[in-house]
Amino acid sequence: MNTTNYEEKGPHAGTVEKYCVEVDSFPVVAGAEHRLDVASIDVVQRRLKQRHVQMIAIAGTLGTGLFLGSGKALSGAGPVGALIAYALVGTVAYASLCSIGEMTSHAPISGTFPHFAARWVDPALGFAVGWNYFYVSSSPRY
Repeated sequence: MNTTNYEEKGPHAGTVEKYCVEVDSFPVVAGAEHRLDVASIDVVQRRLKQRHVQMIAIAGTLGTGLFLGSGKALSGAGPVGALIAYALVGTVAYASLCSIGEMTSHAPISGTFPHFAARWVDPALGFAVGWNYFYVSSSPRY
């Protein structure tokens, strides 16, 4: 059980400094089947260069171009339909990014989302997600 006490200290009258006193603290230890040794899986190298930053900036510009080019959707579905579609797709994209962020912060490895699918669900799902991503990326758009 942790207790927090507040007490006035120092030459400044009216300032309150916080200090903690730990009483009866018990460490939480995971079982052997739940241990994660990230170092044995992969090593992430954090080296962003100028070209990487420029590519991120170009991607931001493309996103703005896509937003400005959404006039066709606005003329086809109307303002309410475009807003509903934007909210739906934005919710799915936000949920996907949050889950990828959680998995990356839990185990910082250099693999992409097929690797995460293979690791936390099933290797067969990771295989299928990887090939589906390849088919979608390599198929002609129009």
